[in-house]
Amino acid sequence: MHVSQVRNMFKDQRCPHLKGKPKVFLFNFCRVALSGDTNDRCEEPPDVDEAPRDMLTLYATTVAMRLRHRGTYFVMSLCQTLATHAHNTDMYSMAQRLDQLMTARHHASTPEAQSFAFKKFFLNPFTPSDA
Repeated sequence: MHVSQVRNMFKDQRCPHLKGKPKVFLFNFCRVALSGDTNDRCEEPPDVDEAPRDMLTLYATTVAMRLRHRGTYFVMSLCQTLATHAHNTDMYSMAQRLDQLMTARHHASTPEAQSFAFKKFFLNPFTPSDA
């Protein structure tokens, strides 16, 4: 299944109950074609009926690096970023902090964020003591 197919399922016309609501997609997979054929990496073209809105897509990296018994750098770094900043930082800014954290720790392993008219959205607008 292509990423665009997943996003298309949540467009306003297809999913009216989520219209105007933020949608965050986290993709923790390798996006490099193993065959070396660049056509394997191409996504399906998006639907032309409407543009995606209120969506933020985070991709782990071009190559998802794993640590044995601990998971991927992306998931570990995402969890750390959320635990540290979810109470006072909007989601898009946390994606930027995630990028900075992964760049500092793992050099070539950096995430990619795609924003589709994504508004400021706080995942957890409470301080840790309120939870």
